[in-house]
Amino acid sequence: VADLVTKAPTHLGNGLWLVGSDKHVSRTGVSFVSTANDCEYEGQKVRALVAFAACNNAHQSILNNLSKIVFNNEQNKLLDASAEQILALFKGEEVAAPAEDGNVAVFKIKNAHGLHARPGAMLVAEAKKFESNIR
Repeated sequence: VADLVTKAPTHLGNGLWLVGSDKHVSRTGVSFVSTANDCEYEGQKVRALVAFAACNNAHQSILNNLSKIVFNNEQNKLLDASAEQILALFKGEEVAAPAEDGNVAVFKIKNAHGLHARPGAMLVAEAKKFESNIR
């Protein structure tokens, strides 16, 4: 982890960044971290960071799929995706578009700590008044 933190990330465009390391790694892993806050690194916008810790080639398929996304200039697919959609994109699967038969809205909570208990309960109480599916 120390090596990842000290390395300079590579800008992949549209606020997506990549960093990786193979130092002292005993198990290959990947993480995707995004922010709702406005951040910059070396004058470039930061919306998300993909980090690889690799000790073998297990990460290669994910890296290939990430390369395709960047080559096709589709970084926003990752940046605007849910956790499930991000996993599907990393696996190279097609991400289903939201159903067009109803009203759909995406809301991002800008508080770094998420919703606290009382505001969360108020949101749930309000949503229960309607026939809705909240994810």
